[in-house]
Amino acid sequence: MTYTYTYADLDGCGLTIEPCAEREATACLISARGACVPAADLPKIVRELYRAAGQQPPILLPRYQPNATMTRHGKVRPMVTPTGDDMAPAEARDLAAWYATAADLAEETDAQRVGQLADVIDAATNGAWTPEAIARAVLAAGYTRSES
Repeated sequence: MTYTYTYADLDGCGLTIEPCAEREATACLISARGACVPAADLPKIVRELYRAAGQQPPILLPRYQPNATMTRHGKVRPMVTPTGDDMAPAEARDLAAWYATAADLAEETDAQRVGQLADVIDAATNGAWTPEAIARAVLAAGYTRSES
């Protein structure tokens, strides 16, 4: 028996997900008219795509609203910490979601800061040095920008 998952949207249009007969580790999507998948149903669809391809689905976590206090100098701040007590699965996922959001924010913020500083250095040195390398060294040394 082969694996098959069928999703039906609000209009009754279907989307069938099954293993691809021609290629290993590949999912096949079949739909006569297409199906509209709301954002809330996307995690289920993604899980089923991985299963049809014979793979373990990734762990999907909700995203917190990013907040500047989650990070400092391109690093994640440990503002939410486990208590040392056992956690319910929902609490553990919530903690993981907070840290995943903070990690994404830290990477994004660091890249923006490197880009801004690289532009300043490039203008000041007329391109004589590699701005990205200089910017990374300056940020690693603790450079912070303050708005005045």
